[in-house]
Amino acid sequence: MPGCEWCEIDEGRDFLTVEGRWDWIVTNPPWSQFRPFLAKSMQVADNIVFLALLNAWFMRARVADMRREGFGIVEVLMIDTPPKPWPQTGFQLAAVHAKRGHGGPTIFSYENDADQATASGKR
Repeated sequence: MPGCEWCEIDEGRDFLTVEGRWDWIVTNPPWSQFRPFLAKSMQVADNIVFLALLNAWFMRARVADMRREGFGIVEVLMIDTPPKPWPQTGFQLAAVHAKRGHGGPTIFSYENDADQATASGKR
């Protein structure tokens, strides 16, 4: 997005070492480093959106980390897994919005809900 700061380790800006404070963190973190990315994101922003495997959010230690930092999950947008070469894991891919101070319900939705509802005449 024009005017936004960005990090890309291959271009010399490693998110885990960069300093700053931001309103939002929106990323597709390396799945093997989900917990360090989540911890850093909770330190530097109040809103976090990760495109990752859904089960990554619900590991006991990560749930404890989020509770300790005062974060709750606002919405889970389930996304169809792109074709290869995207990893075909069998786990659900999702864009998840976590927010500091959120204690309300979590919305679960699917990326194609609006298209499917329109096609079936439900909207």
